[in-house]
Amino acid sequence: MFKVPSQGTSLSAIGEPVPPIYLPISDCYEYVPLPGPNDWLNQYQEEGQTFNDFVNGEFEAPDETRKKIYLVPIGSFNKDHAPNIDILVKYVKVFFDTDRVELLPAIEIQENPSPSNKLEIDNTTKSNDVVDATVCSLNDTNRTNCSGKTKVGKGSSNKKNARDLLHSHRKPKSSSKITTNDDEDIMEIDPSTSSTPELPIPKASTIVSVNILNEFINNNSEGEDATSLISKKHNGTNNKERKDKKKKRKKKEYIYLKLGEKLEPVTCRKALDFDELQLCISDILDILECTVPSDAFCLIGLTLWDLYMDASDLFIVGLSSSGFSGCFSFARYDPVPYKETNCMSMSDQERENLILKRSLKTLVHEILHLFGISHCIYFSCLMNGTASLYEDDMAPFYLCPVCERKLQYVLKFDVLQRYKNMLNFFTNDLSEFNFKEETTWVTKKLAYLNSLTEEEIELSYKEVVIPSSSSSSHNHYGSSQEKCKSRCDQRILRSTKK
Repeated sequence: MFKVPSQGTSLSAIGEPVPPIYLPISDCYEYVPLPGPNDWLNQYQEEGQTFNDFVNGEFEAPDETRKKIYLVPIGSFNKDHAPNIDILVKYVKVFFDTDRVELLPAIEIQENPSPSNKLEIDNTTKSNDVVDATVCSLNDTNRTNCSGKTKVGKGSSNKKNARDLLHSHRKPKSSSKITTNDDEDIMEIDPSTSSTPELPIPKASTIVSVNILNEFINNNSEGEDATSLISKKHNGTNNKERKDKKKKRKKKEYIYLKLGEKLEPVTCRKALDFDELQLCISDILDILECTVPSDAFCLIGLTLWDLYMDASDLFIVGLSSSGFSGCFSFARYDPVPYKETNCMSMSDQERENLILKRSLKTLVHEILHLFGISHCIYFSCLMNGTASLYEDDMAPFYLCPVCERKLQYVLKFDVLQRYKNMLNFFTNDLSEFNFKEETTWVTKKLAYLNSLTEEEIELSYKEVVIPSSSSSSHNHYGSSQEKCKSRCDQRILRSTKK
C-alpha cells in the first residue's frame, strides 16, 4: 500500500532550501492525493526521484552532437478525429523550449505488399533496454482501459529484445510450484522438500504430473522409475493431443514498414478485445533504432495503429528504449471506438478536444522519460504514473516543482519566458479547442512569477545551475536566502483534505 509522502518530504524533494521560483504555491499545485486501490501507486512500487537524486544519478541532456528531437508518423494521420500532427510538433517545441524539433516524412505502412518486394531483416537485431512502457495486460484484471506509464528498467549491459525485458519484469520473484498443463495439475519436484526421500526422485528441473507421481509411487516395487513413466505418458496418449495443438497454432502475420525501397516486417495480430489489427511494438522499435539520425537526441514514432507487446497484452500505448527511440499510439485515446462511458453523448468538438489533450500529455510525458526523469510521487504532476484512462485524464498537463526543476537543470531555459510561450500557445494555437483550464493555470503561474523580485529569480537560477548536495544544501544560499525566507514561506502550498 502506497504511503503518501509528508509535506516536508515533498518540499525536500524540490531541493533544500526551496528556490523561490519553484515554491509550490497553493494556487497552482496540490500534493499527491491518496490513491485508490486500483490506482497506479497502489499497483506498482515507486521509490520516487528527488531533484538531488536526478542530478547525482544518470540523466540525459542534448548536446551539440545529439541535439534534435525527431518525430516520425508511422502510417497515415489523415483520419477523422486524429490529433493534429502540426499541433503536436509545436507543443513539443513550446514545452521543451527549443526549436530543435523536426517532423520527418511519414513511414508508409503496407499490409499486403508484393512478395518480390519483401526484405528479410536480420532476426538477431534487438531493441535496446526498455525504459518506459504503457501496457494493459490480460493478467491485470483491474485495468480494462490501461494507459499507465510503466518504468521497466535501464542500463543493462546485455541488450535484449524489448518483449523479453518486459516479460521478465512481470515475472514473480519466485516461480509458483503449481501450474497447469494439458488440464492436469503440475508440480515441480524439489529434492530438498520431498516427503519421499527414499525414492529415486527426478532432478529438480523436471516437471512431473501429480497423477504420474502417484502412479510412480504405487508401482515403484515393479522397478519402473518416474522418468520412464513420464516418457510413456507424454509419448503415448498425449502425443496426438500435442500434434493437434501444433496444427491449431496460427502462423505469424506481418504488415510492412516502407523505408526507402525496402520493406521491414512487423508482426501483427487481431486485438484480444476488438476486431482490429495490432502491431508488435518491439518490432517497430527494432526498426526505429536502425533509422535514428546522427544528430538526434531522440526519435519518436507516432501512430494511430493499436499496439501490443506480449501475447497477454490487451494493448500497449507506448514504449521507450535506452537507445533513445520510442513509439506511441493514440489509437486508444479516441473514446468512441472503445465505447468509453458517456462517449456517445460527446459532440465532435468535445471528442477531438479529449483526444488532443490525451495525446499532448502522453507525448511530452514519454519524452521526459528519455531525459531520465522518473515518475513523480510528491505532487499532482504530469509525471505521475497512471493505471487507467481515468487516471490519465485526471493527471495535470503541467510539471510539479520537483520535475520542472529537473527539466530546467538539463535545458537551462528561462522559466518565465517558457510560461509566456505556453500561454500564447494555448490562447492562439489552440483557440479552436477548449483549453480554458490550462490557460487559467498558466495565467496564475505567470502572475506568481511576475511577483518575484530580481534577487529571488537570480537566486533560483543560481541554485539550478549549481545544485547543492544533501550535506551542504542548507548553506548554499547564504545571507541572500535569509532575506527572502519570510516572504517565500507565505507562498508554500498548504495541504487540503479531500
